[in-house]
Amino acid sequence: MAGRDERVLVTGGGGFIGHALVVDQLRRGRRVRSLDRAHPVPLPSDLAPAGERLAGSILDSGALARACAGCARVFHLASAHLEVRARERHYRRTNVDGTRTVVEAAAAAGAARVVHVSTVGVYGRHAGEIVAEDSPTAPTIAYERTKLEGERAARETAAARGIELVIARPSWVYGPGCRRTGKIFAAIGKRRFPMIGRGRPRRDGLYIDDATRGLDSLGTHPAAAGETFLLVSGEAPTVREWVDAIAAAQGVPPPRLGWPVAAMWLAGFGMELAGWLTCREPPFSRRSLKFYTNATVFDPGKIRRIVGFEPAVGWREGIRRTAEALRAAGGGRSDPDPCAGGDARGADLS
Repeated sequence: MAGRDERVLVTGGGGFIGHALVVDQLRRGRRVRSLDRAHPVPLPSDLAPAGERLAGSILDSGALARACAGCARVFHLASAHLEVRARERHYRRTNVDGTRTVVEAAAAAGAARVVHVSTVGVYGRHAGEIVAEDSPTAPTIAYERTKLEGERAARETAAARGIELVIARPSWVYGPGCRRTGKIFAAIGKRRFPMIGRGRPRRDGLYIDDATRGLDSLGTHPAAAGETFLLVSGEAPTVREWVDAIAAAQGVPPPRLGWPVAAMWLAGFGMELAGWLTCREPPFSRRSLKFYTNATVFDPGKIRRIVGFEPAVGWREGIRRTAEALRAAGGGRSDPDPCAGGDARGADLS
């Protein structure tokens, strides 16, 4: 078990989940060092003295060695994620080579355990069947393929270096502080949300506070060593239920018009092409359609059985808390840059 006052490292500590995990670990009495290429996100004033923010990349072996020095545990969240225009080699360099380097550096520094944060995206598309840890993997895009390869690299390196490894596969993590969550709430609140299709696919969503509690459990529980876990809520409302509840939490009618999926696929393709021509990331892409069309239903049994993790915030309560926090922040502003953590950060809505 982890003790108070031990030092931990969070890679990708400037992202949504990474920043929330840094705060969570600080509140547990640990000394926390975070590594991120982005400008460090300010910490709450009462916690700042125990937090150390380093600017650097996981691809910089020197920066990584300095970051790992003296750390008992490493939470690895840094990843390439949202860059629609990036080639697969960019994803592989960060998500595979970078992950291998993190585990190597942690082992060299004498850390006891690495928690590698992967994604449920490694399962690819599925038709709504309940997915468990041992379900077949079938990634369909560069991000998903390289995250699965990164898991393999982490396992091989951990086995060779004799360091404990835990792999977490979180579902869509949402909540206050996430720019993309804020955009969804704002679009629905302003009645500008682009509802696509009929909203029938079921989607697991994990509230941010539960995500950080779950990661802490995977970092500390003795029985977690060497295992892979789905980090999910086990609830799976339909996309329509999510959208209707977000609208209700903001006191507005839900969107009723559903744009045809085929038409939006073509629109996404056109925006991607325009992005290539203008050297800008498109505001909407074919990948964005996965939120509306790809069912994500997961079995949370393993993490509950082995680690004892139970989510505390149901999806309706999570929506209520998020809406309340966004109102208090002035309509959706957030400090941390997008939603996962890393050298390139974003929410996994797959």
